Amino acid sequence: MRKVYLNIIFIFLISCAEKDWKEIHYPNGNVKVRVQLDKDGIPNGIHEEFFESGKLKLRSTSTNGKLLDTVKVYSQDGYLKEKGLMRNGLKDSWWSELDKKGNKYIDREYVIKNNDTILENQIKKYKDNGELDLTSSWFFNVKVEDSLSNGKLNGKVTYHSNFKPEDQFLYMVVNKDTFYGRNNEISFSVKIENQDTIQLSGEIFEEVLAVEKINDTLSSLKQETYNKYFKQKFIVVDSVVSKTRDLKKLRYL
Repeated sequence: MRKVYLNIIFIFLISCAEKDWKEIHYPNGNVKVRVQLDKDGIPNGIHEEFFESGKLKLRSTSTNGKLLDTVKVYSQDGYLKEKGLMRNGLKDSWWSELDKKGNKYIDREYVIKNNDTILENQIKKYKDNGELDLTSSWFFNVKVEDSLSNGKLNGKVTYHSNFKPEDQFLYMVVNKDTFYGRNNEISFSVKIENQDTIQLSGEIFEEVLAVEKINDTLSSLKQETYNKYFKQKFIVVDSVVSKTRDLKKLRYL
């Protein structure tokens, strides 16, 4: 047992020796930024940022100088106020904002477009009792059947908007095919070629007519388009062929 313990310490020391640290300081001497460097002097490893008081502000990891993976952001009072994922230094996927008691009050989903722009894709706001606040949230749910029937992937998107249904027009493009919505629902059926891995890509278009006030007596109608994005990946795990249909079972990746 003692020999194993010594080996663990030895391995840890070797690992630490391969890393160096770089620090940036405030005028008062406290650490502002502290990053782990690899043998080439490139930030690869732990990334920490601090308030001028010395309290932790942000903790994450960096790869080739860009924040990656889970990021935790803290308030000056020391509580966790925000957490989420980063990819190539940009917010990605779902981020949660929390209050002092640790209760989540906002979820925001971000998508990265063109490798340098983040878009707010969905927002879910919560009441004090934890219930979803539908009046100030906008989001969607994608439900896909767990099988390919005769080479077609069938599914439905349920869209919750903070615009009135009579003021909006909803449609969607899935794998280059266009489908139109009704009552905030869009059904789709996409032909899939024979393959073991299936990538489903969709873009939802919400066109809204809004009244724009010009002056006290004159107004005009303005059309605005809001885009939402989703991607889902599947693999074929089983296949059953009958006289009436070809059924392939799917599993999410």
